[in-house]
Amino acid sequence: MAAALALLMFGPSASAEEAQPPLERGPLPDRLGLFPTAHSIPKETFLISDYDLAVVQFGLGVTDALQLSAQVIVPIESATFGAALNAKYRYLGLPQLDLALFQTVAFATNSGLSLVATGHAATACADSTCRLLLNVTAALLLRDLSGNWGGAVAIGAAVRVVPHVKVIAEVSAGAYALGDMMDRRGRNLLTYGLRFFGTSWSLDLLFSKLVRVSGGIGFDGRDDLVIGQPMFAFTYHSGAAIW
Repeated sequence: MAAALALLMFGPSASAEEAQPPLERGPLPDRLGLFPTAHSIPKETFLISDYDLAVVQFGLGVTDALQLSAQVIVPIESATFGAALNAKYRYLGLPQLDLALFQTVAFATNSGLSLVATGHAATACADSTCRLLLNVTAALLLRDLSGNWGGAVAIGAAVRVVPHVKVIAEVSAGAYALGDMMDRRGRNLLTYGLRFFGTSWSLDLLFSKLVRVSGGIGFDGRDDLVIGQPMFAFTYHSGAAIW
């Protein structure tokens, strides 16, 4: 469920400056593990994604610089229903470096949870085909619109090891304040796995593991599985993409 909420808060979106000619590498993934990149889908194209059969999302390239998307958590076995709306604008698009601003509004029924997130993403490629991708995402979170707030930072990389296969690793950390009390306990998540991809699709086989950094990174014992919770994500893009 934690992964689903992260996807709701940081679902797909991205962009490129309209004045620029199309990049040699073509459109790139708008998400690394659970957090967004600064990459985009082109104008008048769309993507559809599914995460663990529970989170369905749709993204549309409004312009080459603006993408809008929506996600829905499908109730399964009395799970909480949730939804999110996302917008992202890529305000810098260089051949191998992109910067983007994103905004997300999410809510979940039953739990009374609502979130507003705003942040930035920076994504760099080592070459024109993005064989090696590095990504940093930082976000400010407001919960329930009541003054409770928090923040999250994610750093990750994707490396193409063989044709049509990439290795993904992403580490995220967060801290949250409830009223005047700051929750300083570890809120660190390691997400890793493989991405298989073709011309217009990708399939991610990932694991998400809660970790702690005090005294060194280690398992914090709150997960039943040592390797973390498995998840998969399938994405279809209406135009050719380089995943």
